[in-house]
Amino acid sequence: MLPVFIPLGFGAVPDTAVRTFGNGHSAVQNVRAKPEVQQRLERVGVEAGTLPSAQFQKLLDADFVSAGQIVKAAGTQLD
Repeated sequence: MLPVFIPLGFGAVPDTAVRTFGNGHSAVQNVRAKPEVQQRLERVGVEAGTLPSAQFQKLLDADFVSAGQIVKAAGTQLD
C-alpha cells in the first residue's frame, strides 16, 4: 500500500518528503510495469506515463482552466 499520510512537520527528519515521494514513485513504477496492470489501465482508457515537471504543470494549468469554465458555465462559485 502506498503511503497517503506524509509526516512533514517541525519534527520531520530532513529529506523526509524527498525519500517518501521517491519511495512512492518507485512503488508506482513497479506496479505500472506489471503486464496485468497495463492491460487493466488500457481497458479503461488510462494512459499511464510520466512527464517532466514543466509539462505536468502545463497539464494541471489546462485542467484548472477547463474546470473553471465548467464551474462558471454552471453558474456556481468556488470559495
